[in-house]
Amino acid sequence: MAMASAIARVAVLAAALALPTTGCGSESSTRSDAGDAAVAPLLDHVPRGASTVSAMNLAGAKRELGVAADLDPEDYAGRQGSGTPEERFDDGALAVLDYLYLASPFTKAIDHAQVSAAVHANLLAEGYVEILRTSQPRDDLARRLVAAGMKREAGGFAVAGPAPPSGLAAAALGDDGIVVLAKTIAVATSVARRRAPDPGFAQTRRLLDATHGLLRAAQMASQYPNPEVACVRGIAGSQRFTAQGEGEQDDVALLLTGEPRASEVTLGAGAQKRDPLTSPYRVTAIARSGQLLSLTVRVAPNPRHHANGVTIASDMVPDYLVYRCPGAAAERARRKAESNREIQPATPEPDRTGSRLETVVSDRMAVASSAPTAIRVRCPVPTLPRGARRIRCTGTRPDGNRRYHYTLIVVFNADRTIKYIDTSSPDDDTGTIVSQPEPSKPPPAPKRGGSRGT
Repeated sequence: MAMASAIARVAVLAAALALPTTGCGSESSTRSDAGDAAVAPLLDHVPRGASTVSAMNLAGAKRELGVAADLDPEDYAGRQGSGTPEERFDDGALAVLDYLYLASPFTKAIDHAQVSAAVHANLLAEGYVEILRTSQPRDDLARRLVAAGMKREAGGFAVAGPAPPSGLAAAALGDDGIVVLAKTIAVATSVARRRAPDPGFAQTRRLLDATHGLLRAAQMASQYPNPEVACVRGIAGSQRFTAQGEGEQDDVALLLTGEPRASEVTLGAGAQKRDPLTSPYRVTAIARSGQLLSLTVRVAPNPRHHANGVTIASDMVPDYLVYRCPGAAAERARRKAESNREIQPATPEPDRTGSRLETVVSDRMAVASSAPTAIRVRCPVPTLPRGARRIRCTGTRPDGNRRYHYTLIVVFNADRTIKYIDTSSPDDDTGTIVSQPEPSKPPPAPKRGGSRGT
């Protein structure tokens, strides 16, 4: 599994760590379900097909961090790098409100200081949706949406003209302060009107509800199959907002294909204790329920606030560093050997789909990406060379004042469709698959508009 907004870069028995395997012991008394209760009504609106979801109780996080109740996450730019509780709140809020990175009518119309809870869900082909709960008066919000350039349509509001860079082009106002932002007016109104949980979302929600905290995230592995972690069907994580310097106690949950084994938990063990990516984590308790494995994780204080349960669920820590699936070591060695072989470009031949190689790869990356801006792909040849089964391209992605650079190893099926894309950043030579297998048919036509794909 992966989120391209942070593409990241081993084993010990649980008994060696003296980890209990029947529950969380006395630590469970410190948990708060406030975040769960505040976002539960919003999760009832999420439809089937949501491959990833994140949820945050913004009002609860403000109270826990001791910041002003009217703190507006839209003003995050002025607080970046400050190391304050306000910045910690921004870090969490932007995980569910990442459209705030880009200009849109919603940044002008919505008073985000009044948003008390939010859910972000990826519906794949239908784009992603934001489900908010706000105390902003309905009439005021409607007036400001129109003033920001949106036009009224049956059931909601739509952007007049091209979709903004975020891909969100429609809004619908529901009951009880519910606001839904989506790619189309049809999706926005359908989500806003939903009254009962969708059975098709039940498995992802069960995984999400296995964690507790004011910020939670979950994603299902079926969207990002990786042979190295084939036994992991889904992963979720939570973040608690403790006082600066105290560290956190977060949750991580894994949904597995077979019987969970505490002895295969690898997070924060062995060589990982010396790895900056995983050294802040220490598993303090393990619980099993059917095919669900729940971990209580103590997170050491880290000045950049990037280590927490949500970070793990967002694939900044690859799944194979959390749980060891059967055959994982052999698969990792095979992929590393394949990625290290140099590509010898052959004479290009026209791609039978008529699409340029860069376009096909970019389209695939957009489907798997959770980043609000697209990855710019560059390949050495315009189309797949005759007889080639893999090719090395490069990708760049802007993020605020930074720019991330990736190496993309594109692996093809025999019928010249993309099998998977293996990526790595300059400081990460292990790579993480961020793309799903292509069915045996030509790649889709290039996308139009500003859809982000997550």
